Amino acid sequence: MCALKKEINNYDEWFSTLKVGMKCQGNHEANWYEVEIIKVSDDQDWVEITYPGWGAEWNEIISKSSNRLKPFSATTFEESQEQDFLKNLEVGQRILGESDNAWYEVEVLNVDGDNVNVTWIGWNSSFDEVIPISSGRLKPLDSEFAEQYGVQNGYLNLNDISNNMIENFVELTNYIKGLEKANSLLKARIEALEQKFDA
Repeated sequence: MCALKKEINNYDEWFSTLKVGMKCQGNHEANWYEVEIIKVSDDQDWVEITYPGWGAEWNEIISKSSNRLKPFSATTFEESQEQDFLKNLEVGQRILGESDNAWYEVEVLNVDGDNVNVTWIGWNSSFDEVIPISSGRLKPLDSEFAEQYGVQNGYLNLNDISNNMIENFVELTNYIKGLEKANSLLKARIEALEQKFDA
């Protein structure tokens, strides 16, 4: 099986770990199938794979740049990292939980096998919920989310959100005022030219 190590951060690094005999998934005509690595190039830029149960005529060489391989049980390489992350959740850890098609910050209260008991940050404890790991409703609290929503040190900073909104509004207002002023000056200039030509 194409195992992932925690220090692996991208597809190229994962691809370089592939060895003869390892199994993962390969994409063939937009569908994913189990494949086995039967040869690895010296520079690890391509591998030759076989489809178990298929004839040798289906064997093919797949390059690193094709992105046609992925770990088992993963839609994408990033998802495989999420799955690895979810298997190692700890009590007190801050992650993201989905509710009504929106993502919120939650704290892990307890991990019981394949279920995670979470509390929604800023919500009453009556909303605490047990969420199955396989539900797709849990994911890491990534830096992109933190930057977009003002999450700092595990807390949603509403003041930063308000301040950013105010700054953006003031900047937009000043920009509009500048356009209005430029428009007025332009109209005055046109009127002056028209009067000059009429005279």
